[in-house]
Amino acid sequence: MPAPLAAAAGTLAGRRLARSRLAPVALALLAGLLTLLGLMLVGIFAAIFGLQPLTAGHQPSALARAEIPPAYLRLYTEAGARYGIDPWILAAIGWIETQHGRSTAPGVRYGVNAYGCCAGPMQFNVRNGPPST
Repeated sequence: MPAPLAAAAGTLAGRRLARSRLAPVALALLAGLLTLLGLMLVGIFAAIFGLQPLTAGHQPSALARAEIPPAYLRLYTEAGARYGIDPWILAAIGWIETQHGRSTAPGVRYGVNAYGCCAGPMQFNVRNGPPST
C-alpha cells in the first residue's frame, strides 16, 4: 500500500476508535442529565403537592402535646388555619428558632437577637426597610 493511502487508512481507523470510546461517555452523560431532570420534576411536584395544610380532624401527637406549650400550640393551629399554612411547619420553625419561646437568647422575649435584626419566638425580621420574612 502506498504511503499516503496507508496514512489515510490509519486516520480513519483512529477516528473510528475515538468514536467508539466517546459513545459510552455520551451515554453516561445523557443518563445523568435524564436522572437530574427526573429529580427536578419530583422536587417540583413535591413542592407543589406535598406541603398541603392539614384537613380538619387531625390532632397533635402525644409528643407535640407534651413538648409544645399549650398557648403556642393554640397559636400555631390558629395561624395555620388563618393563613393556610400547615401548623406543624410553624411549630417546627418555632422549635428551631427558640424552642417554642423557651430560649433565653436575646430577642426571644424582649429586644432583638444578637445580629440586631430579628425578634420574638419565630425570630421575624424587625429591621427598617424591606421585610425579609
